[in-house]
Amino acid sequence: FLYIHPCNEPKLIAGVATQTLEILDDLPEVDTILLPLGGGTEVAGAIIVVKQLNPKIKIIGVQAELAPAYYLSWKNNNIIHTKSADTIADGLATKMPYELPSSIIMENINEIITVTEDEIKQSIIKLYKTTHNLAEGAGAVSLAAGNKIKHKLKDKNVVMILSGGNLDLETFKSILNTNKNIF
Repeated sequence: FLYIHPCNEPKLIAGVATQTLEILDDLPEVDTILLPLGGGTEVAGAIIVVKQLNPKIKIIGVQAELAPAYYLSWKNNNIIHTKSADTIADGLATKMPYELPSSIIMENINEIITVTEDEIKQSIIKLYKTTHNLAEGAGAVSLAAGNKIKHKLKDKNVVMILSGGNLDLETFKSILNTNKNIF
């Protein structure tokens, strides 16, 4: 067996970087890409591709407000560990930045935004309602961030990554029951 770390693996970062290659191939006019930021591989891969092919493109990482390790580390220019990462966006529930992706992200990312649990839940519902895609919390954070900074994105060509549909039915029901006014 070969053990591969879920974040500190160059080949994993290279693999997820192909997503950004596909985006640039299909949408060369893109100005900004918003991506979920958990372990950091997806964002690190996007940064590597954009720096090589079109450094004018802005990369914005999105974290849950309740799991802000990368955000705090980036703001303080120092690796910060958090005591908890209790968020509905379990794909983003990291308590610390990982060495390899953070070495790429910290100096190269344009911005990191945090979103609230409520913003994540509202985005899950909005995605389901408008696209018929059932996104997990981590998959919905790009839309939540896009809504939060829509004034900055006006007249820009923006890609918001929706990754992850691993939302269990009970959690989805709970979100729907507490957000009935959205329908």
